[in-house]
Amino acid sequence: MDLTAPRTVDPARFAMTGTSPALAWRPETQAEVADAIRTAGAEGRTVVPWGGGIALSRAVAPPRFEVALDLSALRRITIHEAEDFTITAECGLTLDDLGSALEACGQERPLEAAEPWGATLGG
Repeated sequence: MDLTAPRTVDPARFAMTGTSPALAWRPETQAEVADAIRTAGAEGRTVVPWGGGIALSRAVAPPRFEVALDLSALRRITIHEAEDFTITAECGLTLDDLGSALEACGQERPLEAAEPWGATLGG
């Protein structure tokens, strides 16, 4: 897998205290996440997973910040069994979208965030 190919996004969006990664990649499936991690590891590149970026944009960048892995495309609800009050979702799903899906079934979101706008399950 070429980490500089089709799903590359602007690395400047992923700056941490003024430090941007060399590249940023936005996988769309769990298999692509695994491929990106495997490829980055084989190339000796460090990876920072990135959800909504609510807290990371203010965080101090690690000593080596080479690849931002934008997980925002992984936002599917894979299982929702309302009668059992169970839900399984991918890490890029926003808390707002989770709340909307649950409200449609008369349920409430079980999670809160200090800054919910744009916050993701993975965050």
